[in-house]
Amino acid sequence: MQTVEWTDGKLEERLERINERFDHVDERLDGIDRRVKETAQETDRRLTEVDRRITEGREESRRQFDEVNRRLAAIDGMRQEITTLHTTFYRGNVALIVAVIGLIGAILAKGG
Repeated sequence: MQTVEWTDGKLEERLERINERFDHVDERLDGIDRRVKETAQETDRRLTEVDRRITEGREESRRQFDEVNRRLAAIDGMRQEITTLHTTFYRGNVALIVAVIGLIGAILAKGG
């Protein structure tokens, strides 16, 4: 087996080209790392914004649910008042009917 001997600085020249290629690869990897870092930072910023919106939405929903519950309580109170008023009118109507029947009975008993 014959050993190739590099002459006239060919070995150094070839090693220099290999080093240049590795330097170029290192630059590309640095660029990729930088882009990944920028993308991660942008993703974090967007997720922070989403979290903020979710929190605001949750607070707004809670406020709206509280408002709905307050209105339902007011409606329930009005329903109870209407039921009480209806009962009062019903009793008044029954008393009026009994009074009219009593008046008619008194008139008929008097012979009039």
